[in-house]
Amino acid sequence: MDEKEYLEVTAANTFCKAYSGLYQVQASFDHLNMPRKPDVTVCIDGEPQDLEIAHLYSNEEEAKQLKSLVNPGLPGDVMFSARTMLPLTPLQSNLLDALSELLKKKSTKYYRSQDPWLVIRNASPKWQRQDFEAALAKLKVPKMHPFHEIWLIPDLTGKQGLIRLFP
Repeated sequence: MDEKEYLEVTAANTFCKAYSGLYQVQASFDHLNMPRKPDVTVCIDGEPQDLEIAHLYSNEEEAKQLKSLVNPGLPGDVMFSARTMLPLTPLQSNLLDALSELLKKKSTKYYRSQDPWLVIRNASPKWQRQDFEAALAKLKVPKMHPFHEIWLIPDLTGKQGLIRLFP
């Protein structure tokens, strides 16, 4: 499994655990998908749900440093790059700018899936749940996007729960 797939699977597992706790339902990772479909499929109460996974970080240097936090078991020669997390140009250190840019980029994509969900996992130690909650009033989700639901995991491990961004 390469670093991109590892990040997608761990984010899907983190989302499933938090979603299960929030809604008292069974949710589990099912499989990675091929291109043109969202990244992964999970099962929620026995029903398949496609998830597009994105990671949010404040800058490229931070993304490279996250290797040991995300997967300390990866061989030392595997370096996390900004393209693995999500290519943002220019990279933003402001939470609202970075999140808005990520949503804008993802809103233009097309997926072969009926009702895909977008799951954004915050990978920046600079930002915590309270930072996202404070920014929500100013966040503008693009009006046109392919996602039935948009969720944010405010921390790498999911201990801070989930924040629903849309609807």
